[in-house]
Parts: sequence; C-alpha cells; structure tokens
Amino acid sequence: MVELSELNLTTPTPANEGEEGSDHREPRRFLKVMNKDVKRSMENLMKHVSQGCLSDPPAEKVKMRRVNPKTGRAFTARSTGTNEVDNRVLNDILSSATVGIARAERVLADHYEKSNAKKRVKPLGEEEVVTTRTDKLLLLNCFAKSCGYDRKDLPAQGVTAPPKLPFKEYMGFQFDLPEAFRPVEASAKDADDDNGEEGLADLAELILATDGNTLPTIRVYETTLEAYKRLTRDQPWVPFKGYDKTDHDDVDKAEEDLFQKLRTEYSRGAQPFSARGYGRMSEKWDIEVAKRVMQQMEEPDSGTVVILIRRKTFQMLQAHYDDFCAHIRRTQLAGILRDPAQEELNTTLRNNRRNMAPQQAATNVQPIRYNQMHGGATPFGAPTVLNTQVAARAMTFAPRENMQMAPFALRDVYPNQVPRPAATNPMGPNYKRNKYCVVCGYSKRENLQLLKQFGYECKGNCGHEECSKCGMRVELHDAANAVGPYCKNAASESSYYNDWYKEAPKVNNQI
Repeated sequence: MVELSELNLTTPTPANEGEEGSDHREPRRFLKVMNKDVKRSMENLMKHVSQGCLSDPPAEKVKMRRVNPKTGRAFTARSTGTNEVDNRVLNDILSSATVGIARAERVLADHYEKSNAKKRVKPLGEEEVVTTRTDKLLLLNCFAKSCGYDRKDLPAQGVTAPPKLPFKEYMGFQFDLPEAFRPVEASAKDADDDNGEEGLADLAELILATDGNTLPTIRVYETTLEAYKRLTRDQPWVPFKGYDKTDHDDVDKAEEDLFQKLRTEYSRGAQPFSARGYGRMSEKWDIEVAKRVMQQMEEPDSGTVVILIRRKTFQMLQAHYDDFCAHIRRTQLAGILRDPAQEELNTTLRNNRRNMAPQQAATNVQPIRYNQMHGGATPFGAPTVLNTQVAARAMTFAPRENMQMAPFALRDVYPNQVPRPAATNPMGPNYKRNKYCVVCGYSKRENLQLLKQFGYECKGNCGHEECSKCGMRVELHDAANAVGPYCKNAASESSYYNDWYKEAPKVNNQI
C-alpha cells in the first residue's frame, strides 16, 4: 500500500479534536431527507427516463457506452443514477434518529467502498481485489486443500484471516446457576399426591353442579391494534389509490364515490373527533363497510352486486382530501389555454429528437488497474470517478522543501481598524469628533442606525462601500485605510467634508 507520507498527504483532524474555539471545521456529510414529496419527485423522474427523452449525443462528441471486455456486456454512462441509488440506500440505513457521527461515517465509508468496487469490476472489467471476499476465498482454500492440493497450489494466496477477539469469555454452556436459583427436586409425598387427579375431577363436577352461577370470563386486556387484527383477521390497512394512478378497479371507484359523498358533510380543518371532524367521518365510513358486508350476507342470491370496500383511518381520509385538492389545482392549470411559446418549444424538441440517431455504437474500453504497491495512480473522488487517470494528472505532488509561496496576495475589501492614536483628537481641535466618526467620517446618526460602533471602534467603513469624502469605492483606494478623514483625494459634492470642522480648512484635501 502507498503511505501517506510518500504522497505528501495529510490526514484531516476531526473538528472535536482541535483546539477549543478554533475556526477549523470539517465539512459534514449532507443526507437528503426522504419524505413523501422527495419519493414522489424521484418516481416522476424515473418515469420520465423510462418513457424516453432526447436521444444520445453523437459518438464523436461524448462516448456514453462502455463494454466489459470479459463478459461482453454493454453499460451506459448516462447520468448519476447509481449515486441516487446509493443515497436512497443510505437514507434507509441511517433513518434512525439516534445515529451517531462515528457510526454514520463508518456506514458511509463501507457502503461507498463496496459500491465503488462493484462499479470497477462489473462495468469496466477490472480484476477484483483479493481482500474483498475473505470468507469465500478461505472456504475455497479449504475445499482445495481437502481435495489434495498443496499450499502453494491454492487458488487464493496471501488471504489474511481476521484476528481473534481480544477478550476472554467467562460464561459458556457449562455455566451453573447459584444454589439459590436451582429448582427443588420433587419429593416422594408429592408423587403420591399426583395420583389423585381422578378424585379432583369428580370434585370439580360436583362443585359446578352445586353452584352453576360462575363469574363471567375475564378477557385479557388488548390494545386497539390487537382488537382490529382479531376482528379483521389480520387484514392490513389499505390507503386510497392516488389520482396519478391509472389502474383503478371497482373497489377503488366505490371508495372514491363514497368519499365524494361524505366529504361535503365534514370539514378538513376541524378537530378529528369533533362533530364535523374526520374522526367522525371514519366512524361513519366503518358503519358503511359493515352495512355492505351485512347486505351481501343477507341477500346472497338476489343478483345484486355488492362491492365491499375497506376500512380507513381518519389520517388516510385527511391525506386523500389533500391529494384531492392538489388534483383539482392541477386540473385547473391544465385547462388553461395553450401557450404559443410552450407549443413552439415542444415542436422544436420533437423535431430534434426525430432527426437524431436512435443510439450510438458501443466503445470497447480497457479496464483500469491500480498499481498500489509501486506508486500507482491514486483514486480520486467520492464515489471514485471512472476516469481516474485523467483526474490524477490535475494533482501534482511535490516535496515539501520545494514548495513555494503563491505569487499573489489577497487584500481586505474593508479597511482594518485604525489604531487609537496617542492624541485625543488627531484631526485637530476643530474636528467635530462627537458628531462625525474619526475613522470612517460618517455621522454618528448613521452609525447608530446601522448598529455600528462609533469612534475608534468603528469597523468596515460603517457598512458603506464608498469613501465618505471623495465617494470612490474603498477597494479602488491606493491605501485601504485612507478613507474618510484620512483620504487625500478631493471632496465630492455630497460629502460631509465641509461640515467636519468648526472652521473650514484652508486646503480642500487637507486633514
């Protein structure tokens, strides 16, 4: 393996290991929240891709087809679809609210390492790393050794087995409980008493005949979910089928008709179990479900077709009402008159799609093999890019003693804080220091309105980008600190320069 010292790389220090109050912060990983809207957007994107978009660009411009030279299978380098799949898998793995940073980083690193290994082996035909499947390779070695092969002829050489656990087990299958916890052996008297079961049965029949008014059966407490499973025979809750689906059967249509009939009697914004809440609507829905079942049982041979609907919770009814309102808004937008610009755009895209070739020819590529033992190309990117050799040329590793400073320097946009001079009023006794700032030259009223410091504590030119004397932008000054009273340029017409002093100075540009 290549050492970090040879590549002149440094391992980043975590933010919590640095000094307290340090400005160094490592970037955190961004995990996209997987909610209903995100899933719906991803489904729409996948449907758009499956239906077909613009055809592939010419092969002379972009080579999008890759062929594995070993298997002969062709793959398409069209988009970052695999990255989206990896992100969705990680969202499912890290969906718990108590995931720590250490575990999240370990899961991300392991998942992307496995995904990158599959990409290098399957699409590009690269040879798989020996340490990828250690358990399977060791099993193959065991089979080969049992068949009579020597150690030098084993299929996998140099496989490293995992080390033993660094602790000792104190409890095993021979562990004995203390004496106080052991069961007591039955005595001979107890064995004699067991023979009287027939007499106890006769006594029970006599007591039941004498006193037949026994207590009612007390059922074990069950939750609402357990009662629902017992009454519905473990049938799951089935939500409404959305308006964007096309495969609606008779049951879905019957449920939609009943919902449209009941939604006018109840309010979506009311409390769920108020008089007009959707909790009462769910109760009425369940009564309608029971009525249909009873009608089917009472009139089995009447010839009337009774469609049995499914029970709904009030959350399902509320969600379906929201989908119904969104469907109405989309329907109204679709009913607007056609836009000529949109029609022209659709016509242009359609003509371009028809004029282009259906697809391009696949290109045979050579697999990338990283020679990590003798200073090979370093993989870049997360996940690793497929053209690593091209990306590696953009990075130059030089010895630390040959490194030089950059041939340029950055200058602050705003002037630094002016050091407090020894004199009480460096502008002279005639300068109105209580009305105008001695650093930026703007009035005290403007500083206080902008919540800025006044006087020698003023920073950033009081938030202005231009000089208070000449009106020129601060970054265009010859000296970054020479603004306001320190400016050597001529005063502008809108400047406060003539009001800075109790008596106007003799020279216009004199401080």
